[in-house]
Amino acid sequence: MDPADGDAAHKVGTALLGQGRWAAAHAAWRRGVEAAPLHPDLSAQAAKDAAYRPGIVQHTLSAMTSSLPQPLPFETLHPAGVWSSTTTGAMPLLNEAECTAWVAAAEAAAAARGGWTTSRHYAVP
Repeated sequence: MDPADGDAAHKVGTALLGQGRWAAAHAAWRRGVEAAPLHPDLSAQAAKDAAYRPGIVQHTLSAMTSSLPQPLPFETLHPAGVWSSTTTGAMPLLNEAECTAWVAAAEAAAAARGGWTTSRHYAVP
């Protein structure tokens, strides 16, 4: 495969996603956009991935969530950027009041942007 062939790189990622290999698909797309940055599908995927990077939501919602508990620390588990909480054990991550507050913050953020949409959630596990 020609590393600069954006179509091939996009199809490799799509095939991996079809196999349920989400992290590997995103890693393939990231390598593809590095080699073919002008490819429309790869650059669109890179923009979506960038929007989901940790810190984006915290920064965007900081005014609405300043009274909420601070998020737990996260660590990367895969070079594609799959994230997991470092907290272990049987305790829930949030109690009922904290969960309600986060849901309210998410609903407020969605309302401020015209409501919820599924247009950017293709094949997210």
